[in-house]
Amino acid sequence: MLLLIGHLAATALVFVSLFTLGWTVSFIFNYLHTVHEFPAGIFKLVAGSEIGLIYLDAIVCGVVLLAGILRYVRDVLEND
Repeated sequence: MLLLIGHLAATALVFVSLFTLGWTVSFIFNYLHTVHEFPAGIFKLVAGSEIGLIYLDAIVCGVVLLAGILRYVRDVLEND
């Protein structure tokens, strides 16, 4: 049980760190865009990469969480 809680905490840490990175990139980019407007192509590219970072975060956290749950279930079933 302690391993599952540790795994969930690690998953939460990964999620929060990637989410914070995405938010920071978005904040800095939007601030720079208010100072001096970027060309439309660059703005579209960076906005797309921000969305990609959020998708990457969700995928990585989902895989890590699923692996943790499967490992926990396997360990519980093997101990019985």
